Parts: sequence; C-alpha cells; structure tokens
Amino acid sequence: MNRILSLLLFTTLLTACAGKPTVPDWIDGNSSQYPDEKFLVGRGLGDSPAIARDRARADLAKIFQVAVVEKSEDLTSHAQAGMGKQAQQEYTRSVSREVHTRTEQIVEGVVIAEQWSPTDSGKHHALAVLNRSKTARALRSEISRLDSATTASLQAARGASDLITQIGAAQRAVNAQLARRANQKLLRVVARGGGGVAEQYNVAQLVGDLEELLQRMRIVAVAESKNIDDLAGIAAGAVNNAGFATANAANANYILDTRTRLVQAKDKQGWYWLRGTLEIKLVRKSDEVTVGTYSWPIKVAAQQDGVAAQRARQKFEQLLNSELRQVIIDFGKTGSTPS
Repeated sequence: MNRILSLLLFTTLLTACAGKPTVPDWIDGNSSQYPDEKFLVGRGLGDSPAIARDRARADLAKIFQVAVVEKSEDLTSHAQAGMGKQAQQEYTRSVSREVHTRTEQIVEGVVIAEQWSPTDSGKHHALAVLNRSKTARALRSEISRLDSATTASLQAARGASDLITQIGAAQRAVNAQLARRANQKLLRVVARGGGGVAEQYNVAQLVGDLEELLQRMRIVAVAESKNIDDLAGIAAGAVNNAGFATANAANANYILDTRTRLVQAKDKQGWYWLRGTLEIKLVRKSDEVTVGTYSWPIKVAAQQDGVAAQRARQKFEQLLNSELRQVIIDFGKTGSTPS
C-alpha cells in the first residue's frame, strides 16, 4: 500500500511539473545563450507577438540613445577662436542626425532570437539580439571608408584652382568626418570596453578651414522684384549670416543675383495670392560664368493685398537665411557626399 501511495504521489508531482511552463532565463535576467559580452539584447512585452517583437527592437535601440548626446569640446574650443555659435550648433546637429540615421540602420539588422508566452496569459515576450563583434566590424569598416573619403576630398580641395570647387570639396571632407564621428560613438557603445578607432583628422580644424574658405568668397547681392521691397538687402543679410563676406561691386569676386517670379491673383473669397518662385544665380565675376542656380516655390495668401506681399517677403527672408549657405556650398560639390 505504501508503495502504491508513493507511486501515486510521484506521478502527481510529475504531472504538475509537466503542466508548468519553463520560464526562459532572459525574461527576468541575463540570457545564457546570448551573453552580454557577445550580444546587445532588448526585451519586449505585448498583447501580440508582433507588438512584443517591435518593443524588443525599440528596447535594444535605447542602448544607443546615449550616443546621440554630442560632446563637442573640440568644436567649442575652435568656436572660441573664431567659429560662430551658429556654425558650431549646425555641426553638432549634423552629428546627432548622423547618429540617429546610423542607429536606425543598425537596428534594421537586429534579430528576434526568441519568443515566449505563458500559458493562457495573453501576454507575449520577445528577445531581440545584436551581435557585438559583427556590428563592430561593420562600423570599423565604415569608419575606414569615411577616412579614405576625407583624404580624397582634401586632395581635391588642394588641387582645385576654383574657390567654389575648393569649398565643395572641403565640405565633403567635413561631412565625412561628421559621419565618422557618429559611427565612432556607436562603435564605443557596441564594442565591449568602449574601444574606438584612432582619429586621423581633427574635425574642428576641418571646420575652421572650411569657414576660412567661405570668408574668401566676397559676394555682392543684386536683386530684381516687382512685388518685394529691398530684396537685395534681404539677400545681402543672408549672405552675411551664411558665413560669406559681403562686398560691393568693386571688390566682389562673386555676384548673387536674386529674383522673384510671382503671379498675383484674387480668388472669389476675397483672398490675395502670390504664387511663383524665388530664384538665385551665383555668378563668378572674373569670367561671368554661372556657378549654379536654385529656386524655391512660393505660395502665400492674405485678405489684404499689402499683407500678402509682406508675408512673401518674410518667407523669402526665412528661406535665404536658413538655406542659402548650404545651397551655395552645394554649387561647389563635384562628387557625392559621404553618408
């Protein structure tokens, strides 16, 4: 009888154990199959397997958020020596954008390694993993490519006789190193111990060299517009804000010709409309060669005729102050920008 009772008790225990699901170790702790020294991991919990997978990827992506905060001591140091605060902020934002873009690319390669759901719970768990060594190799390879692109761009800048071409090449060198900096920051997150690749170029010095080239462009602004007052003054202010040297017709080496092509109309509801384009043309004064042209579409409206023109003027000023610098630099680019 005792043997029968013991056998029944043992069978009951086995049945109970068999009915209880085994919880994976990664649910509440480290994964033995994907250890921290080899993998970055993210965990997700949701009402469906798809939601759990998405949240696991998002959880892993958070690991890289620390890299988004740009530590710009070298840029700040150079800014104190002459680079404007606006330029410093521009390059800081560029690095942040590069980090964000590269992080999205890396997260696309994340693998959902495991999924698990407790019986009758309605909840689903997912584990996202990223191989450290594989990702680190890819980042180091990209850093090497960007260093090579920087070298090629600097050689092109030194070999160019035309100022605008030198500027375009110098900007490509800066862009490559900003992208490199972003990859370096991510590498320090991925590589255990924070190891990076030694820098070959000083970003602040490259930025400073570019700013000096921009100052060598002496631009006189001319304008023509039937609808907008003092368009030449708006263009001259934008030239100065963009980091170029403003000049008069006698000592300028480039001419910025700004024009509007606007059609005015009044609709049945009594609104006054101005539609058309704001156009710029950069001309090298020495040989009257057009370096580049660019236009922006314009559409503004107001219930008073004069207000519509005022809004168009404000729109022109905003566009030129925010975009003129990059548009002119792009005129000098003869190759693709590293990304």
